[in-house]
Amino acid sequence: TNDFAEIDPGFSVTVDTNAIVQYIIGDVSNIGGTVTMAANSTLEILDSSVSGTYQLGLLDTSAPGNTVIYDGNPFYAKHQNYYNLIFNNATTNANDFYNGLVNSYDPSVAMTIAGDMTVIGKTKVQQGDDFTILGNLVLSTNAQWDCSLFNLTVTSNLMLGAGALLLDLAAGSGSNYFEGNVTVSASAIGWNVSDAIEWAIGGSLTNNGTIVGKGYGSITFDGVGNIAGSKAIKIPTLTINGTYAIGTTITLTTNAPTING
Repeated sequence: TNDFAEIDPGFSVTVDTNAIVQYIIGDVSNIGGTVTMAANSTLEILDSSVSGTYQLGLLDTSAPGNTVIYDGNPFYAKHQNYYNLIFNNATTNANDFYNGLVNSYDPSVAMTIAGDMTVIGKTKVQQGDDFTILGNLVLSTNAQWDCSLFNLTVTSNLMLGAGALLLDLAAGSGSNYFEGNVTVSASAIGWNVSDAIEWAIGGSLTNNGTIVGKGYGSITFDGVGNIAGSKAIKIPTLTINGTYAIGTTITLTTNAPTING
């Protein structure tokens, strides 16, 4: 747990167990070799604030069921596709994870997570390109996700846990679609739809916490499900294109709802 790994160009390491390392670097030119994740294996990077994995020439995470965990500041987590990805930063307010252009070794990358993505602790994700998550997205323990100018697609479920915040600071650009169910827990900071109209849900919404917005912030419900929970919802407006049973109070502050379904 106190060691780092240097993997030079032309060399390959396969992780076929549960491995732990401080960080992984390349040679003096900052160009590294290859790490390949085997199926169902786990690689934990304990100090990703130093170099993380961004110097690797290739981090192959295509095998089913494998998981990469970045502890601490995830700024230097390599921008690429993963199977399961975990950011776990419990100790410090770190730099954002930003999948936009950082340097020539870490360019802007539209990322796809084949399984689940979990953001734990004080990690702040700011999108610098599109994110597609084919499993679940879980934000908890003070995690923050800013969709910014780009598209966020979650094809399964979204859960906001303790202290989590979901928002879009660059309202008016990009779109954010959650194909499954969205749950806002009682201990979450909540979901700020801001002045953005590009939020859509394909499943149910359960609000046990806080959902707020301003201007013309809106949520579109495109599937079949319920809008319920222990807390009332107060947002500027909404659109229902699907079939929904409303089981809580919804107060709209700007416009009447648009009901197509």
